Amino acid sequence: MSVGGTWVDIPCGHGRDFACYETQPNGTERFVFYPGRRTWVESQEQCRTKHTDLAYISSDLNNTAVANQANSLDNYVWIGLFDDAWMWSDGGETSFRNWLSGSDSGGDCASVAEQGRWVGADCNKKSAFVCQGGLQVKKTVIRMTVRSDVDLTDSKISDALLEKLKVRLAQQGITDVNLSWRRDSSGRAFQRSKVP
Repeated sequence: MSVGGTWVDIPCGHGRDFACYETQPNGTERFVFYPGRRTWVESQEQCRTKHTDLAYISSDLNNTAVANQANSLDNYVWIGLFDDAWMWSDGGETSFRNWLSGSDSGGDCASVAEQGRWVGADCNKKSAFVCQGGLQVKKTVIRMTVRSDVDLTDSKISDALLEKLKVRLAQQGITDVNLSWRRDSSGRAFQRSKVP
């Protein structure tokens, strides 16, 4: 915010005085001003540590209160408004940000770094990842014909066959599987058929 109370777009890395707000027990909001020049992210960290956040201006009255303080400091003052085109991959919207102070954007994707802070990262770089939500289990039933002279009703043999299938799947890159034989009402997984 400028000395005149108008909002201006300034690079977040510049040092400015800043205004925080905090919600009082009675539900009203109070602004707290800091004359120490800090970047926008540093100012936000200070506000979130000691108060609620950088100033959230929701009315002309709020704007006038912050503008009057900016005038008395004779300086620009950071407020909580920012232009951030980052968006969540699921389309979710939130104003919460947790960028690592002083980190430059290393790419168009975000990763979690020191102390849980975010940093820009190269989207093509392989990295560990976190998914949100419960595990979605996909069940696939495969019917197959096995030609063999061994007794597949023997559990040792049928278990060994399952293990061999699991190894083959792993060779194809499919590792998170749970294989089992589907059994009929009499408990049989295999049925002999005559080869024509």
